[in-house]
Amino acid sequence: MMKLPAFTALALFCATVLPSAHVLSQSTAPTPAPSGSVFVPITSRASLIAFPNHQKPIVSKAGSKAAAVFYEALDTGDKAKAAEAHALFRGLVEKESFGNEYLAFIWFCDYLMAGPDARKAMLTDPITKAYFEFLGGDNFKILKIYLRTSFGVAGKGAVAEAEPSPGSDQPEPVKKLRVLFGLEPARVTPADEHKEENATPDLPPPREVVGGVSEEDVAFWRDFILFNNPLRPVWEKTDGILNLVHIQPGETVLDIGCGPGFFSMRFSKMVGPDGKIFAIDTNEKHLEFLATLISSTGAKNIETVRSKFDDVCVPEHSVDRAFMCSLYSVIYIVSMEQVKDRFIASIRKALKPGGKLIIVDNNAVVPEGVVPYHGSRIEPSLVIAQLSHYGFKLVNQQQIIPQRYLLEFERDAAD
Repeated sequence: MMKLPAFTALALFCATVLPSAHVLSQSTAPTPAPSGSVFVPITSRASLIAFPNHQKPIVSKAGSKAAAVFYEALDTGDKAKAAEAHALFRGLVEKESFGNEYLAFIWFCDYLMAGPDARKAMLTDPITKAYFEFLGGDNFKILKIYLRTSFGVAGKGAVAEAEPSPGSDQPEPVKKLRVLFGLEPARVTPADEHKEENATPDLPPPREVVGGVSEEDVAFWRDFILFNNPLRPVWEKTDGILNLVHIQPGETVLDIGCGPGFFSMRFSKMVGPDGKIFAIDTNEKHLEFLATLISSTGAKNIETVRSKFDDVCVPEHSVDRAFMCSLYSVIYIVSMEQVKDRFIASIRKALKPGGKLIIVDNNAVVPEGVVPYHGSRIEPSLVIAQLSHYGFKLVNQQQIIPQRYLLEFERDAAD
């Protein structure tokens, strides 16, 4: 997922939500609309946007309890504990949080309860296999560190497990990633030392959480767990999304905020050998993982691109379709206006005339009794209204699941 600058609660509260749109209460008499304005009716007391704390999500006592049972199952391989954790997380998904780590933890519980043949079958998909190897290597080392740092689980030997483990029996792509996260020492060459001496740091060093693990590492692991969760196609109905994007063989697709490649890898198969995927993200660690996945699967039609907050960084008029999932809500809520203007302008510039922008995002208002998506949310009416001012015309709108929708826009022909 693309990272955006953090803002204070006061800044978010004072920010103008939609300068070009007017929001009316049902009890307020309409007033004449300025030319070009869009009115968005409010039909309930629910907010039209939501932005939970992504860096430090609130964990309930029930969530911490389930995580502790899950940790014990990982540490001991006890199938009874795995079954207990599975039941606890399932209850939390139905009552407390939809789409978060709990569903991924359920998959790991399924793995722990499975026999040898079933486990082998669970890892036949290369994306799932890479996911498991990264989180489950060294007796689930990274996953257990994550449970301790994010859920407060008091695991045995916590700091010791977080320290580097040279000589670990890991596949080469996973070793490279473990070096990236400081879990294994890197080989430093004279060229590396020279590069380091001449580097100009533009950000403060990340704060350490435990035993050499930084807040940045934990944030990446959370994104990774969510993005490539093997159960994501089930809860999200990914196949339904892929059927609606209408990607054709030979097309060029821009995957904005690609993360560790959940959609990029699927788009790669859809465009075929004559097509191309630009997988862009501002987070280098996501791109590093995706690069190893591309190498291990032989997906030669994916190009990773380190983008900017205000620029997708791909050639002009090179893209048939641009896609983003659970990202526009973040841009809408926290991005500064001038940054957002430049970012959307860069998407428009990258698209060919008549090209399509596809946005998958999460409903802020859900039917009564439905647990909302755990992350950022925005009502589709706000997205439609705003993008109309950027030269995008809505051509298709679909509700995928009660928590998630798809909007398809067409870029106008004007430059």
